[in-house]
Amino acid sequence: MKPTFFILCLAAAVSLQARTSFDAKDADLNALPTAPKGFEVQLWAKEPLVSNPCAMAFDAKGRLFVGMGPQWRAPRPDSPKDMVVVLEDRDGDGVAESKKVFAEGFNSVQSIAWRGRELWVANSPDLTVVRDTDGDDVADEYVKVFTDLGNIEHCLHGLNWGPDGCLYLSKGNSKGISLDGDAPKEPGRVAPKAFRELWGYPGPKGAPDLPPPSEVFTRETYRATYQDPADDWGQTGGILRYDPATPSLTIHSRGYRNPWDIAFDSAFNWLGTDNDQTGGDRVFMPFQHAHFGWGHPWSPAWPGEGHLPTAPNSGQIIEGSYTGIVFADTPHFPESHRGVWFIGDWMTKKIYLYRPEWNGALNVPQGGRYEDFVVGGKSLFRPTDIAMGPDGVLWVLGWGRDYGGTFDEQGIQNNEGRVYRIVAKDRPLVQSKRPAKPPAEWSFDELLADLGSWIPAWQIDARDELVRRGEVSVGPLLGVLEKPASQAQETWAVWTLAKINVNEVPPKNDNVVLQMIRAGCTEPHDYITDPNPRYRLAAIEAMAAHGQPNGRILNRLISETDPVVYHAGWRTIMAHATEPAMRALATDRNAGIRRAGVLMLMEKLLITEAEVLRLLQDSDESIRQLAALWLSKVKGIEPGAAKDSGIPDAFPLAQNLRAESKHRYLSGTVRQGEPHYTDRAYAIDKFPAFLAGTSMIRTPNADDGSGGDTLLSFDAPLDVTVYVAHDERVKAKPAWLTGFGDSDSVITSTDKHSIFRLFAKDFPAGRITLGGNTADGKPGGKSHYFVILVPKPPDPSGKVATLDEALAALATADPNRGEALFLANGGAGCAACHTMNGRGHAFGPDLTGAGDRFDARHILDSMLNPNAIITEGFSMMSVTMKTGGPQTGVLREQSGLHLTLAQPGGGLVKLERKRIAKEEMHPVSMMPPFGAILNAQQLAELAAFLLSQKAAPKTGFHLQQHDDHFEVVLDGQRIATYQFRHDKVLRPVWINLVTPGRRQVTRNYPPRVPDDVDPGYKAESGGIIHPHIHTGVWLGFGDIDGHDYWRNTARIEQLELIGVKSSADRLSFEVLNRFLTTDGQREVCRQRVRYELARHPQGWKLDLAAEFFNDERDFYFGDQEESGLGVRVASPLRVQGGSGRITNSLGEVNYAGTWGHEAAWWDYSGTLDGKPCGIFVQPHATNPRPCWGHTRDYGVMVLNPFPRQPKESREPYVKTVVKKGESFRLGYTVIVHEGAFQPARP
Repeated sequence: MKPTFFILCLAAAVSLQARTSFDAKDADLNALPTAPKGFEVQLWAKEPLVSNPCAMAFDAKGRLFVGMGPQWRAPRPDSPKDMVVVLEDRDGDGVAESKKVFAEGFNSVQSIAWRGRELWVANSPDLTVVRDTDGDDVADEYVKVFTDLGNIEHCLHGLNWGPDGCLYLSKGNSKGISLDGDAPKEPGRVAPKAFRELWGYPGPKGAPDLPPPSEVFTRETYRATYQDPADDWGQTGGILRYDPATPSLTIHSRGYRNPWDIAFDSAFNWLGTDNDQTGGDRVFMPFQHAHFGWGHPWSPAWPGEGHLPTAPNSGQIIEGSYTGIVFADTPHFPESHRGVWFIGDWMTKKIYLYRPEWNGALNVPQGGRYEDFVVGGKSLFRPTDIAMGPDGVLWVLGWGRDYGGTFDEQGIQNNEGRVYRIVAKDRPLVQSKRPAKPPAEWSFDELLADLGSWIPAWQIDARDELVRRGEVSVGPLLGVLEKPASQAQETWAVWTLAKINVNEVPPKNDNVVLQMIRAGCTEPHDYITDPNPRYRLAAIEAMAAHGQPNGRILNRLISETDPVVYHAGWRTIMAHATEPAMRALATDRNAGIRRAGVLMLMEKLLITEAEVLRLLQDSDESIRQLAALWLSKVKGIEPGAAKDSGIPDAFPLAQNLRAESKHRYLSGTVRQGEPHYTDRAYAIDKFPAFLAGTSMIRTPNADDGSGGDTLLSFDAPLDVTVYVAHDERVKAKPAWLTGFGDSDSVITSTDKHSIFRLFAKDFPAGRITLGGNTADGKPGGKSHYFVILVPKPPDPSGKVATLDEALAALATADPNRGEALFLANGGAGCAACHTMNGRGHAFGPDLTGAGDRFDARHILDSMLNPNAIITEGFSMMSVTMKTGGPQTGVLREQSGLHLTLAQPGGGLVKLERKRIAKEEMHPVSMMPPFGAILNAQQLAELAAFLLSQKAAPKTGFHLQQHDDHFEVVLDGQRIATYQFRHDKVLRPVWINLVTPGRRQVTRNYPPRVPDDVDPGYKAESGGIIHPHIHTGVWLGFGDIDGHDYWRNTARIEQLELIGVKSSADRLSFEVLNRFLTTDGQREVCRQRVRYELARHPQGWKLDLAAEFFNDERDFYFGDQEESGLGVRVASPLRVQGGSGRITNSLGEVNYAGTWGHEAAWWDYSGTLDGKPCGIFVQPHATNPRPCWGHTRDYGVMVLNPFPRQPKESREPYVKTVVKKGESFRLGYTVIVHEGAFQPARP
């Protein structure tokens, strides 16, 4: 059986992430964060003035109001409440010294927004409005606008008043408690219909769509509504729009998990932040009717890119905790930092700088990445809300050291808190003098100045006063459009004119036209076919807002290529379509319309399996892929996919393998179908269950006649049990094996002649030596043994390890042993839940770079005290089924059809929603304290390994080395993987190459179904052409001395890595390889390859120079067409079924024009997400002869340096002979490009 130690440690890293990321006990309270050159961080307020501040807003006078308090994270009904305070620096010394409580008695305050004399407060489960009616800076009226909105986790955030006069709210997926039945759980406690729709519940019988606001409470009589934070989740979160003038509440967009904040820029373009516990946090661009994937009816998605049912995200996905977001365009900041976004990350203690650009209709960061703007380091910098202040600087609220509220002996909250200002040095602050009179008495110039401000309260108040004045405001507003002071003023002027019913607005520029379309000042139909995708999106949104989708949107879907516009189009039509109408669209002769109809039927769960199976034969590739996705997600069917054991590669517990024979010994994994030899195809068939996924040494059957006591030696980083799988036909066992005990277990092989009996012996960590296969040294009639290694479980001494003992043991801790504990199956097993440098499972947070985030004390304290804090998102969920036993785990994914739980051991269980009776969250850890399970030394070694894991440098090139591959990182992002050892791919290859903008230009490796299915291809399993031959970018040869190094029949083995050099702009390394014969018995030649990667104006460049030689004998290259440098482009870049185009230096195009022709260069490119991307290849001018192109429209190009055969033949027409002691050299330059690229001038 699998040791319980393996199961218990799965949650250790969960708790580690919780403890060390959510507490900051060792923060330096006197240190300041760092800012880039030209900026400085100033501390404006700290405890005791502020304590765990979470929300801020500047009022009409320019004063700072802050929501704060002890409610987060586990309040009870009688817990102290949150409050809103006004902070002031009255003496002008740059530090606040005055605090006054403006309003109190709230649940956790997570957003506030001013409008007039009303402060709107998001304190889930309530949305509360407070008013100061007598001007004493103390609110005396409290009104609950909405209630029963869900608990304080995944709650109501992001209150923003837009230029349309509506309040936009971001809401996570926590749900209320009055969801069904004949009456609310408490009188009057029922959420509006829009919220209930997001959660997937109808509400109590007869519940109103928009319940009326509560009575007016006083400060003394107001009581916040309580909801247990452990209450479970609804289906999805959303962005909602509330129009108090109507009043009405509608869902603007959906598909979020915990959208912490939203904001808009000077042109009313939205961005928001969304949190996920396992997939990394994301930035999104909400638009009308969009669905961003969380809780999708049938196909949940988090990244969203290339996923037809959902909308794409904007920017990077980062393992952190995104919080506030704000647009910055103030005159205090230099031009380099105007027109940009700032994003807070609470976990990584950073503020990111997002420089926007437009990729079609999608707002994305330049280069696909953010810049670090403020870095917390050792300081107490845990940003929550961020805003631009009246002085033009960036204001940042900072949380205290503890995750939740803490109190002194008198019961007074004693958490820390921070208010920072990020100031541009040597630039004057903005002086904002506020008129000391009511808005009704302001001049138009004063109102218009506020309309163009960056302070939300000033903008909405100016807008309301201009609307109140009516037609007399029209002239001044039109005057603004003639000469606007800012884009924000221009934007708000158009919307204000629209509210006054002025539709004749002069279209002075692109922004005015965009606002006219959105605000209804022009006919949106006129822009549905405009070349500008942002206009097309605005037109569809305007039609959606006014309930007038029509045939023009439908016609647009025929040719629409922008994924955002297409998504908005079909979902807008769906909002008004009947089932018969959707079915008619799904059978339309045009693929764009037909695809939209299929998407609608799938979304509404109105399609059957039989109907979807027929779609696999559709003439449109995207519909076929959509059908395959539906079958996979809904029915668990992978059309044409090869069967996978589901067991991941084992961490190799046999290291530094050495054999006295010249034959290969390699690491492997115990699983069905895994080859147990290195020179034969025979594979494991049946084996004892407790060995599944454990580490194996694959051996050469050519050593079947080996003898003696010292054939094989290796290092084991842990204490292990070594199992020798020895052929039962060998009756006389070798002497060295007599020290092993018979385990009474066997393994069977696809070699039907052999049954392998398992002999076991325990070894301490260190060097282990095993002998030969026989007692007599005679080969034949038998199979060679293979070896399995299983870590020994800890031997509990009964003593509980302490923090001090583990800290003391760090002095002698071996991080290599810690790595084995972390990654090995049967070790601590942490990788069953967590990823580390791409290895493991994403059940828990990615712990790559843990050494940059955690210190030793926190890591060890987390293992010893796992229940101190349970991270949001990692609490245990229990699900009661209507029939059958209960299920428990951590919520991984949910849709309208299924709920998926991740369980200890890395398994997933998918539960049908219709069979679920009850879901409950429990604030308990899934693990016991580890002091009783691991000894102090083992704890220290795990900590040492985690501390050694430093993230790649954020700038420049970096090579991350692994056992079987290298990863190339540029500016903190992986851009390529160099794989040099693999069971199926027997030559070195470059796989999964991406542009700096994160667009992948080579086919996925391994290929994916349905993404990489080749249209009409059925010759190989899965419908994918040569899945393990066409792998990315590679140098391969169909014939060297009669051996095939193209089709994975003979192996190229890496012997040595030489001379890695990296810098900001360049990376180089060299490898020495040997080419083995097909049987692996001897060496054909050696190869030395130098790789150099460098930045390029449109991407990055890979230059390779290869030298082939043999100092003992001659060898030759045959002239097969499958030889030279090969490239397999990403499936969307194919000519056939994609957007691609092949060109060469002669101006020839695609297969028909380029195949078989010599040229100086080739380029295979198309568009990805509306952006031109591709791969350019130029053979070196020093090559022995020109290359000719073996190019195919299905996505491959091979640049062959040998003569072209007159007729394809495996036997060579021409041999290129390399004499003993001489060398043959080849070189190529590969450019991965994005954006405007001219092949003629690479």
